[in-house]
Amino acid sequence: MPITTDWMEQRHYQVKGLIFVMVLLFLFITLVMSLIQKPETNLPKAALTNPQPAQKAQDQFTNALDLGITAPGVNWEYTVNEYRFERVIENQFNRVEAESGKKFLIVSITFNNKSNHPLDMRQGIFDFKAHTPKGVFKECEDSDILNIIEDHYRTMRDIHPGKPVVASVIFEIPDNASKPYFEIGCDNFIYELSPQQEQ
Repeated sequence: MPITTDWMEQRHYQVKGLIFVMVLLFLFITLVMSLIQKPETNLPKAALTNPQPAQKAQDQFTNALDLGITAPGVNWEYTVNEYRFERVIENQFNRVEAESGKKFLIVSITFNNKSNHPLDMRQGIFDFKAHTPKGVFKECEDSDILNIIEDHYRTMRDIHPGKPVVASVIFEIPDNASKPYFEIGCDNFIYELSPQQEQ
């Protein structure tokens, strides 16, 4: 009987010792992991943040197309004819000013339907964007502005193959944004909009 009791006590202490070692090991691993994952807090604040915006940098556009170059996409051929900046756009009925600190970028494009059936030009299918040093901007969605642009591409319906049409897309960008690039995202084309005098 005493031998059995001694053996049970030894076993009890062994189990307790094993649990203690496992707890120490867990605490040690937790401490090591926290030290590995902890950022360097003695760095300058600017070094702790990512200085690069989550957008395409303009210096990546080394193969950008020039104005007047025709680019063949899947369903369309595109030729970017010209662009202009405006602070005010108007027609005989309406007049709209850009928001304070902003201006309009209007891009004129020739679209040629390459398919074998008529196509419409609807919102979203082209994925137009304007890239500037101030950021990336999607096309304008304000109906008051779009209604003034008579040749806006969304008004075009039943574009027949081989019968090109000229239409515009408009952006509202910061007034001090310059050197724009124009992206036709659906076919991955980038046009460099060469410098022009602002109006």
